Amino acid sequence: MAVALGAIAASARADGVGIIGYQAADAPAPAARGAAALARAVEAAGARPVPDPGAAARARIAEGAVPRERLRDFVRARELMNEGWRAYLSVNRSFAAARLGEARRVAEGVFDLDGGPALVAEISLRLGVVVMDLGQPGQARDLFRLAHRLEPDRAVTIAEFSPDVVAAFDAAVAAKSPTARVTLRVPGGPAQVAIDGGEPGVAPREVDLEVGQHVAVARRPHGSARGMIFEVPAAGGEVSLELERDPLVDAVHAPLGLGRGEDAGTVAVEALTMYGELDSLVLVATVWRRGQPALLGQLCAGSPARCGAVVEIRFADPSALDAAARTLWAALVDAGTDRSFPPTLLVDRRVVDGEPAPGTDTGKPHGDRHRWWKSPYLWIGVGVVAASVSAALVIGRDRPLQPTVTGMPCEFTGTCN
Repeated sequence: MAVALGAIAASARADGVGIIGYQAADAPAPAARGAAALARAVEAAGARPVPDPGAAARARIAEGAVPRERLRDFVRARELMNEGWRAYLSVNRSFAAARLGEARRVAEGVFDLDGGPALVAEISLRLGVVVMDLGQPGQARDLFRLAHRLEPDRAVTIAEFSPDVVAAFDAAVAAKSPTARVTLRVPGGPAQVAIDGGEPGVAPREVDLEVGQHVAVARRPHGSARGMIFEVPAAGGEVSLELERDPLVDAVHAPLGLGRGEDAGTVAVEALTMYGELDSLVLVATVWRRGQPALLGQLCAGSPARCGAVVEIRFADPSALDAAARTLWAALVDAGTDRSFPPTLLVDRRVVDGEPAPGTDTGKPHGDRHRWWKSPYLWIGVGVVAASVSAALVIGRDRPLQPTVTGMPCEFTGTCN
């Protein structure tokens, strides 16, 4: 899940069902109508439909949402800090320094989040105490000054530390440190860079900073960010902040369109469910099947995202769309208990190619644009096995039809007819 920075300890209730609509060429109803019908079915069943999961996910990112996994680093850094401090109090200074150093490395990765600067400041303060006792006063002074810059209201008194530590901390804060000019660069294009929790500016940029330790946060549009502790030498120089792209954030800002491959589709579904605070995501398409209107749907959830089988619901005419959507939702919930597939609806030939509307003269029988035995995917490798089963009801005016539930695109499994 993703958690907004304003509420790091808790997350929004992830009970929503995201819905994304598609349509084949000459579909009996536009994608928006199919998605809206399914949204009504989801709501009637007691769940909360989210008609535009992409917009919901982008709004959460703009609010500062981050994956819950990143927040675990807060806990890990505090655990390491406390372990290191207990070792120091037990006069095991080398072990204490190692643990506090690791705590600072972990906290560096969450510096861009709310609470990150205060956490790095506290760890730096305690690490400064330890290295001072280890006979490294210069390094201790740099650590004390960094802790003070990040958290200037943090009181360091004899109620918590020895008089020697308090005196050394006060002296470090009061000392006039020389400054040096550094150039901040972010390879790969412009980015916002903030130093020591201050106001961001666009890099590359030149700044005059005190000699010693600082923390920079680089951030690109769409929320990709990274914090880095760096040293400013007396001679100045260049600081490069490497920003890795976040594939989940990128996926939220890219349309989840037809034709997306298995890997890209899986990442996109995971990103939308995670950042959109969704319980599940439904892909639904309107198509013609054997001369009748039909809905195709697939229910996906989890991290990594996995989906149930693709469910096909045919109905007598477009006026039965809502009834078909209710049947589809019920079938999706049943089929979704076995989530063993990627989002295959995105490459399903029934949607990508589409059966022509009744009465359209294509020179070929309906559904014969891509016969299953012509699919190269059927013959590539070993283990591409047909994964189709029968399931409950489909809407029909004169007689009910048996629905089709296919785990892989029908053209790949030989179930299209």
